[in-house]
Amino acid sequence: MSLLRFNKLLNRRGLDVTYHKDYGNVACPCISPEGYRNPEYHLKNPGQPVCNERGFFPDVTEFKVKAFIMPIIGYRSVQIQLVYQNFGNVDINDRIGIFPFEWNGYKLDFPNWDVHGGGDYILLPDGTKFTSINYRLVPDPHTGLLNHHYELQLRLID
Repeated sequence: MSLLRFNKLLNRRGLDVTYHKDYGNVACPCISPEGYRNPEYHLKNPGQPVCNERGFFPDVTEFKVKAFIMPIIGYRSVQIQLVYQNFGNVDINDRIGIFPFEWNGYKLDFPNWDVHGGGDYILLPDGTKFTSINYRLVPDPHTGLLNHHYELQLRLID
C-alpha cells in the first residue's frame, strides 16, 4: 500500500493516541554516587525542577498520532505464529500497534524507546498506557523504500 493510501486509511480508521517520548539525558543532582535517586535533595531544593523516574530532567515530545491498535491474543493461528516469529514472547494484554514512521511533521522514534524508565509511552483514549517492547520498521511494499510504518509489540504499563 502506498504511503499516501496508508495515511488516508489512518486518517479514516485509525485511533487517536498520544505519543509521549522523554528525551531527557541531563542527570539530576539527586542521583547518588550509587546511581539511585535521593528524594531529600528535592525536599531541600523545592525551587529546582523535578526529575523523571530515571533521574533525568525531562525533555518531552508529545503529540497525537493516528494508529491501529489491536489485541495480539485472539488472532487466527497463522497470524499469531507470525507475531511470535517477529516479536517473541507475548503477554495476554499485549497489543499490536501499527504506526506511521512520520505524522504531521513529527518522526516517531521507536528505535530509541526506553522500555524500562516509564518516560516513553503510548496513551490510548481510554487512559491506558502501553510501552513498545519490540518494533519492526516496515519498508514500502511497492517501492522497497524504508520508513513506511512501524509494527510494534505494545505492553500494558501498570
